[in-house]
Amino acid sequence: MELSIVLPTYNERKNIEILLPKIEQALQKHKAAAEIIVVDDSSPDNTAEAANAASKKYGNIVVVVRKNARGIASAWLHGYSIARGKYIATMDADLCHDPEDLMKLVRQLPKYDFVIGSRYMQGQGMKADKSVLPILASRIAQNVANKMLGLHYSDPTHSFRVFKREVFDAVKHKVSSQGNYFLTEFLFYAVRNGFTVAEVPITYGRRAYGKTKLNVWKEGLRFFSKATALFITARLLRK
Repeated sequence: MELSIVLPTYNERKNIEILLPKIEQALQKHKAAAEIIVVDDSSPDNTAEAANAASKKYGNIVVVVRKNARGIASAWLHGYSIARGKYIATMDADLCHDPEDLMKLVRQLPKYDFVIGSRYMQGQGMKADKSVLPILASRIAQNVANKMLGLHYSDPTHSFRVFKREVFDAVKHKVSSQGNYFLTEFLFYAVRNGFTVAEVPITYGRRAYGKTKLNVWKEGLRFFSKATALFITARLLRK
């Protein structure tokens, strides 16, 4: 197994019904051997049932339904922990990420250990139909992550990423954050462990169906508090 693609889901049935065939088409086109791991938090809209139907059709989709666990960070960790691939990828299930861009990220892995799909490279950016608050929050988060934690990337908080299994093995016992800040913490420890990181410009789309689960204010407060704690930890580690 070359690649494991982890898709956390909650009420994404309509999107998953579109996304899974698109991923399969991209894999076939690029002759990539991969498994797709759908980690669903017991979605009431029957997301898991749609994923299971796709699994019967394609044969390479693993569906995990979590009954007593919730949250995007723990879903990522769960998916990574059962992944069998040499490389592990994360995509959003809302159709904002293009499977063709995923193949661009994967092609960089023989050279780099960790590759991020950037929304902010070479003229790429948030789509015009994104509201002002999410765009502003995203920009602030990038600056905070870079300045406070010593990172030097255009999109260190983005969930669209691929990394070698060795990266996960090295950092899995260090990451402990909930919510989207998990992504920044994961990258921070990967860099501290000496893994090489690259960014690839991607086209960032828009959600097709349903509503985002991201609470900008709640996530923002969590992000700043966790970033501050990690900043202090980093300073102590330097001494």
